[in-house]
Amino acid sequence: LWIGGNWGTFKMGRTLNPTFYSVAAWELTGTANYSVVGNTYGYSGGARNSNQFSYKTPNMGGFSAELGYIMKDDNGGNAKWDLNAIYANGPIAVGLGVNKTKGDKTNYALGGKYNFGSFAVAASYNNVYATGTDLKRRGFSLGGTANLGAFAVTLDLTRDTKNDITGKKYTNGVLEGKYALSKRTFIYAAYLRLNSTNNYGIGLRHNF
Repeated sequence: LWIGGNWGTFKMGRTLNPTFYSVAAWELTGTANYSVVGNTYGYSGGARNSNQFSYKTPNMGGFSAELGYIMKDDNGGNAKWDLNAIYANGPIAVGLGVNKTKGDKTNYALGGKYNFGSFAVAASYNNVYATGTDLKRRGFSLGGTANLGAFAVTLDLTRDTKNDITGKKYTNGVLEGKYALSKRTFIYAAYLRLNSTNNYGIGLRHNF
């Protein structure tokens, strides 16, 4: 459920969380299910929240912010807050997402993208804890997309600088090729290297 106007937008229920939107502002695959950033760092604690109340500011010259809150009775006895700050204007997009569940450590992701037109580059720094523990996974991402008319190729890499969760630091990556059939529909093929596993996929995607 949501209502909105020139004062901003209020939402409640199960929804994509503010941290997810902060990553979506700069992530190169459009937050596909094979996103190497999403799969490695889990959008800093998950992509969705249940029973969330949130308020998003109106867009002010490219800047917006959103704050979400889940009451303790709706989150296993521990309240959670989740927020973002996003600047997206022209070729520049920057997003900061931070969230914390009471009793747990703070998760965050900071990233940015610059679009040169035929080429875009993106980088990020991520820090996430396993729920209910002090086990941390921290690292960065770096990637680029080349646009060749209707065809685009993306290579995006992540590298752990600390990984208590698995006990081993990984370099992960995704290679994606896609061909636009229309403004909102494309076919794709992707290869995801994730924590020493190999994953492949082909498909058709339409953005509503």
